[in-house]
Amino acid sequence: MTNPATIADFTCSIRDNRVLLNWMIRQNETADRLIIQRSHNGKKFQMVGLVFGTEKTEADHYQFFESIQSRKSFYRIIIVRKDGSVAYSPVVKLNNSGN
Repeated sequence: MTNPATIADFTCSIRDNRVLLNWMIRQNETADRLIIQRSHNGKKFQMVGLVFGTEKTEADHYQFFESIQSRKSFYRIIIVRKDGSVAYSPVVKLNNSGN
């Protein structure tokens, strides 16, 4: 039995005046799609993007860009696995000081 896909090294930063999310999926071949969600309060999340898994085995790296929405945003990723099960990433916080 193959181990299920999990998220590792999930980070959030600002690059070129946009939000950049970086993460790695372990056991990548078992991931069907990745739902990117954002929240302004860390509690109520909404979908802001969808990334489909690749066929690469073991681990693969992913990125997602979006425009900056507020000074403080929270992000998480939901892995929807090929078997229909789901897993949530830890929540990461973006602090945009508005330099």
